[in-house]
Amino acid sequence: MDPQNFSLRNTEVLAIVAAAVGLILLVSDLRIFASTFNAPATGFRIRSRTVARTARILVADDHESMRSAVRCLVSMNPRWEICGEADDGREAVAKATELKPDLVLLDFKMPGANGIQAGSEICSTMPTTPILMYTLYKTPELEVAAKLVGIRQVVAKEGGTADLLSAIETELASSHSVH
Repeated sequence: MDPQNFSLRNTEVLAIVAAAVGLILLVSDLRIFASTFNAPATGFRIRSRTVARTARILVADDHESMRSAVRCLVSMNPRWEICGEADDGREAVAKATELKPDLVLLDFKMPGANGIQAGSEICSTMPTTPILMYTLYKTPELEVAAKLVGIRQVVAKEGGTADLLSAIETELASSHSVH
């Protein structure tokens, strides 16, 4: 057995386990989030009213389960919607350019181009669009690299959904692209 391949497999297993734990935390937090609307976790109704324009969010993550969890979380806020999804960095750049979202949510480790590379390209063409990185690999070094290319915040997936919701709310509120 090649030791190099063995460590790669362990890294992949750890990433999958961490993503599963993040997904479990996300589902747990969804129930808490739903209860803030005095609604069951299975769904709720919101009275119709005149609301400001819905904020459009692009989600880029190479794991379908994570995109699905984020899609579910975002759909619980009537002021937000998913306008597109990407499963790699190159597709994230292309969809951001095409869809002109109000916020981009990027994973760090993706095929094609990682979140730093994709974020840099998106920032160069859409400098006023807030970009958040939602990752399993949050480190002080990654935060510095992200800020240098224009990514506004790095949020750890292990932190559950409260940090992600807060970051989205903060960036959309401070952004001039949503009125």
